[in-house]
Amino acid sequence: MPRATFFNLPEEKKERITGAALEEFAQKGYRKGSMQAIALRAGVAKGSLYQYFANKKELFLYIFRLAVEEKIRFVRGLFEENRALPFFAQLEKLFLESRQHAREHPHTYHLYLKAREEVPAEIREVLTAYLESAGPGKHYASLIQDALDSGEIRGDMDAEFAVFVVHTLLQEFGAYLTTAPGKTTACQDREQAKQFVTFLKKGLG
Repeated sequence: MPRATFFNLPEEKKERITGAALEEFAQKGYRKGSMQAIALRAGVAKGSLYQYFANKKELFLYIFRLAVEEKIRFVRGLFEENRALPFFAQLEKLFLESRQHAREHPHTYHLYLKAREEVPAEIREVLTAYLESAGPGKHYASLIQDALDSGEIRGDMDAEFAVFVVHTLLQEFGAYLTTAPGKTTACQDREQAKQFVTFLKKGLG
């Protein structure tokens, strides 16, 4: 966590620092991300950063936590808005809205991708533990259980396994579309979302 001095800063300065750190780590990852570059982006002295964060690891973990919290708020809102829809319609909506969210918040999404691939093992362990305890995967559990109860998913499907499959496939498919050459348009997203849901129906339905 940041030092108390960080929380005592004016809101505008805190946002400059966190925004600069998000951009730096999203573009370069943890290993290549530079405290000096973050300070330059934020318009503060490098020494000031160390008054707010003990080291780069602490800053990175804080930025990652902020990004996950923002994504959780987004996912929670989607589930609440679309709860009345059938299960597979909810998945299609979730996929499309998540793709749009990634377009509107590219640094947040690329930070997540970088964090999965380019951090030391000890940091990955912290990130994994945090995602398991607070990540958006918990919201899928309720969605899957409702689908099992309503018969939209096969009754012989293990709920925990179904959560893992749906959550993992959504993540990996989104990562593929984000990093693939010739990134997709919104129209292409809609077609691929339908294909994706059709694929899931054959396995879960």
